Amino acid sequence: WAFAAPASAVDWNFYGSARMATFYTSQDLGDGTVSGPGSDDEDDGTQWELQGNSRLGATVKGDNISGRVELGLKGLDGGDLDVGTRRIAGTWNFGAGTLKVGKDYSPVSQFISTQAFAGDLGLLGIGTFYGRRPSGLELGFGRLRIALLDPSADDDIADNAGVATGNDPDSY
Repeated sequence: WAFAAPASAVDWNFYGSARMATFYTSQDLGDGTVSGPGSDDEDDGTQWELQGNSRLGATVKGDNISGRVELGLKGLDGGDLDVGTRRIAGTWNFGAGTLKVGKDYSPVSQFISTQAFAGDLGLLGIGTFYGRRPSGLELGFGRLRIALLDPSADDDIADNAGVATGNDPDSY
């Protein structure tokens, strides 16, 4: 007896980065004074920690199927490491277009800045639209993308101190 399986070339690429926040922060207290060196304000000081956008991942590419898995690595107080899934998706190229299934950047995310402070925020959601990395299905034809995405829920009602009250959750 002999068994034969079609052999197709599959290309694996591994990547990773440890991104460290190394900033000195000083916050305006709102009363005309500014916290700084020597002040007793607990909000100023050196920030040095493993950022939440540190990652370890792999991309896989075959003839008409590709995929990505990416784990986020984030340092916690006490030196522990929190590991979570940043991206995990597979894409099928069916000739006329592509079908992506999984968790990846939404088609409306805009990356226009290289701002490094605040976890390499890149001004996401500040003057640009950031659609997160939701789970979903995405159908693509050239640059046109049609996606069914897992909605996020936000709380848009806050008290006078800016604390969310738990009322009026929205999904978008």
